[in-house]
Amino acid sequence: MTAKPHWFMQEVFLFRTIASQLWAVLLVPAGVYGLLLTTQVDLLHPWRWIIGCLFEALSPYNWGYLLLLWGVVVVAGTSHARHLTVSPRIPQTRLARLVQLLSPSSLMHAGMHVVMAMVMSYCAAALIGPQFSSLSLPCQGSDQNLGETVGPVHCLNEKSVFVVFSGAFLGLCYSVQYFLHSRHRLQFPVIQQAKFFRVRTLLPRLVVDSASRVVRLLPGYYLGYYLLGHGVKTWMCALLRLKPSPVDIGSLHGLLDVGLLWQTAVGGTFMFCLLDTSWLLLYIFHAQVFKFEVASSLADQTDRYLSDAVQCQDVPLVQLPEAASAELFQDAQLVVWVLEGLSHLVAASYTEDTYGVVQKSLPDILTALIGLHEALDRHFKMPLAGSRPSQHAWLSCQRDVSSQNMRFSLLPAATTALYHIVNVFGKHVESIPLSTDHKQKLRLFLPQRDAAGIPRS
Repeated sequence: MTAKPHWFMQEVFLFRTIASQLWAVLLVPAGVYGLLLTTQVDLLHPWRWIIGCLFEALSPYNWGYLLLLWGVVVVAGTSHARHLTVSPRIPQTRLARLVQLLSPSSLMHAGMHVVMAMVMSYCAAALIGPQFSSLSLPCQGSDQNLGETVGPVHCLNEKSVFVVFSGAFLGLCYSVQYFLHSRHRLQFPVIQQAKFFRVRTLLPRLVVDSASRVVRLLPGYYLGYYLLGHGVKTWMCALLRLKPSPVDIGSLHGLLDVGLLWQTAVGGTFMFCLLDTSWLLLYIFHAQVFKFEVASSLADQTDRYLSDAVQCQDVPLVQLPEAASAELFQDAQLVVWVLEGLSHLVAASYTEDTYGVVQKSLPDILTALIGLHEALDRHFKMPLAGSRPSQHAWLSCQRDVSSQNMRFSLLPAATTALYHIVNVFGKHVESIPLSTDHKQKLRLFLPQRDAAGIPRS
């Protein structure tokens, strides 16, 4: 694997990334249609409501907004793919976590998501209604000295500014949660399912999760705008050379506008849904099984054998605090792959290894697997090893669920690997030169019909 480290990235990773983002782009019009359906509800005329929103979503007037949203989704998918990893760095202290959030890579990620979120919020606001499509509105001014009307001038459209800056706030929160909860960590499902089935199952949960996050975050934005909104309005007026808005959104009366609250919440949910759909599709495509060849007749593919992908290492485990335990298992996914590949390779050697090359290393392999299984078993029986989180909370950004689940997947993977090898070799494992203690432990993995026929030494 070290000789040519980029063949997987150039072929498999790149293809899966492009395929996932093509699907994300295709889902953008459906998201726009859902946005219009949500904000233009007309239950008295359902057919006119449904068909009218469909035509509006696909009208040439909105093509510019669709192009902007497509561009943002592609940039977001590229950012997700760039940060995707199976072994992230897990900070052990709050200071280390703060340093991670202030790293150049994280700051660039935050700045990019602030800009993308502002663009998406503007597009969503413009799609919802024409009153949000511009940062300025015509207003009447008068010359007090001459006492006559001087004609139309432009004032700041503070409602549009409010919605756009809500996108900036939500985009910043999205980036912070992305790293705080290790959403860039790729977790692989125990049971593989078809991509279409997983998308169909998880998309409704994604919408609900996005809406709940927006509801939790908006009070913080409202408080911030109440305290700093006047400065933002003054800065925007100076920047765009506009007169102040006749309606002060930063006041208590302005913030109690229910219509503005609804459109801000819907726009924020729409933005989170687009970002999370891009992330979810990338997650699903890259979590699909990749099959290594046991052997190949092509000379230029010798670095792609299963034997070259498997590197077994013993893992010493001791009693550690929760954070240190999480850091210890940050490469757990790699070890799971090694265990799965190694067990399949050893099992296949029982019938295919004519010259007994693998069997020569079988005592060392079994010794390492038994030692790993014992160490994991002792570790997870200790009170400081942590508890397994809920499997139903993996989509939520409230906490890092994926890294905790990955820790607890190691012991079942080691158990499955031993069962796989022992069940293939059956009673012949007794003839493998192992210590008496290891042979006794190995008998526990034999089926009862085979274990009964083996004499207890």
